[in-house]
Amino acid sequence: MNWKSVSTIAWWEFIQKVKTKAFILSMLLSPVIMGVFSVLPVLLTTVSVEEPKKILILDKQQSIGQLVKPSIDSITYTGGEKKFDVTVKKIDPDKILDIKPFQQTLLNEDYVGMFVIPSDIYASKTMEYHGQHVSNARELEEITDIFETVLQDSLLSLYGVKQSEFSAIKKGIDLKTIKLQKDGSSESGSFLVEFASVYGTIFIILIMVSFSGQQLVRSLLDEKTNRIIEILLSSVTPLELMSGKLIGLGGLGLIQASLYLLFAWLGATFSQVEVSVFSSIHLIFLYAMLGYFLFASIMIGLGSLATTEQEAQTMTGYIVMLATLPFILMFVIIENPGGTITTVCSYIPFLTPAVMSARIALMMPHWSEIVISVLVLIVSIFASLWVSAKLFTVGMLTYGKRISFSQARTIVIGKDTQS
Repeated sequence: MNWKSVSTIAWWEFIQKVKTKAFILSMLLSPVIMGVFSVLPVLLTTVSVEEPKKILILDKQQSIGQLVKPSIDSITYTGGEKKFDVTVKKIDPDKILDIKPFQQTLLNEDYVGMFVIPSDIYASKTMEYHGQHVSNARELEEITDIFETVLQDSLLSLYGVKQSEFSAIKKGIDLKTIKLQKDGSSESGSFLVEFASVYGTIFIILIMVSFSGQQLVRSLLDEKTNRIIEILLSSVTPLELMSGKLIGLGGLGLIQASLYLLFAWLGATFSQVEVSVFSSIHLIFLYAMLGYFLFASIMIGLGSLATTEQEAQTMTGYIVMLATLPFILMFVIIENPGGTITTVCSYIPFLTPAVMSARIALMMPHWSEIVISVLVLIVSIFASLWVSAKLFTVGMLTYGKRISFSQARTIVIGKDTQS
């Protein structure tokens, strides 16, 4: 392999793509869009855009409804707007409640929800909520907390227990988590920080695969359609052309991942949150690059068989889906980063980059596991390149007809399978 040719192709691909408006806009807008998508849903839940929600309370206990009403009515949005408007109806506990008329008021949208308080609520600690939708978990939790507080205060008064004494007894344990490093140092840790670290490392790999990998296939298809590929292959070998494109476009993904990492570091710094993953970022970038080369080498082989951009996107879409599989394993990894399932997944090539990066972010694996997993990836990359080079050689010079799977198998094996 002529590495001078490879470096020339890589530099040309990098320079051509890095100057495009699409890449510059993606670099600038992607963090902004992700930030808006993260913050906007939270802001919308705290801002009032309508009249107070009308709540009906049917009280068979005869007193709880009036006790909770002032507290529920006092709940407001962050802007000070009233959130709920409560109506309490006392129900005779000795009569069977006909719920149908009240449910009809909900269907008529006179109320958004209705609480039914049984007469034995002190003993049963149960009540019902009726509504056309019950997905407003945050609001239901707010109201339920008020009911619990009122019941608790009533029972304390009944048994002659002071609120201050009960609060002292009920006070929970403030658990502080300390994360130990291999070198003996320690730092404070939390689930949210660990979750963000794992999510971020997997996200970096996904960005490199989806953005740079699909750019690679699109570039190949353009050159194939314009027949520029014939001129290129007359000067360099298919493997040199493939390698140059992989390295050049991999640089784009690396720049983009570095930018996201910079934003993450700035966010952690301003928030004064200690994140140990930054001390091992060199290993995470190593796995990110190896993951990119693995997935992109497969994409370039499959993409060379495509005859249209739609067909190429369909093929590469399945590869991107493989790259998203570690998200399914995220909680398994977080709960037990050194467990059997996590360890086994660390040596499955499609999962290795993300799983090992996540493990490094959570708890540094033994150096032997890092070495073995890197070797697994390197062997897998060379195997993928070998197969893709054979498909690339034939696929990029085939026009007007699709190469079937049986023909692709024949190309890879190197002989007629029917002979």
